[in-house]
Amino acid sequence: MLSPAEVIASATTIGAEVLNMTGKLGRLTPGAFADALVVEGNPFKNLACLTGQGERIPFVMKGGQVQFDELAH
Repeated sequence: MLSPAEVIASATTIGAEVLNMTGKLGRLTPGAFADALVVEGNPFKNLACLTGQGERIPFVMKGGQVQFDELAH
């Protein structure tokens, strides 16, 4: 069974490698696409905060553009 950290790596940095997009996907670094989530909880301890219909994800950024923001309210 994979640890939560291994699952997250598979979905981010390893996924970027598979797609031949290393340096552009899976990281928050200069020159990369700015895709990010703010999650209520710690997914490195419990992946359950990433499940469901997004009720524990109050902020989403895709390509550097805010798509969803419940934090500003």
